Amino acid sequence: MEYSFCTHKPVLFINTPMKIMNPEYDRIDVVPINIEIRDIVGCNISPKELDKIPEKIEYLFANSEMFAEKIREYEEAQVYNIGHSAEVGGRYVATQLLERTRNKK
Repeated sequence: MEYSFCTHKPVLFINTPMKIMNPEYDRIDVVPINIEIRDIVGCNISPKELDKIPEKIEYLFANSEMFAEKIREYEEAQVYNIGHSAEVGGRYVATQLLERTRNKK
């Protein structure tokens, strides 16, 4: 996924078993981002269909501009402060420190 966001190029995912950090993830009514994003930043394939990799790669190359646009749209909607996160984060930390200092007086 990181490659896709850094380059705006599509990715081919092989659907291996998911690494589950929270065994109760399915109790939350939200699709995990690593599942949701696969069809946005590229396409995926079953390990049983590895013989189809060449045609999937051709599809990704043929539609690279469409995927680049979808990736940019997803970034705009879901990723905040692109290119300015250090500045925004620093301002937030400074504000929190000032607030705590004022509250101690």
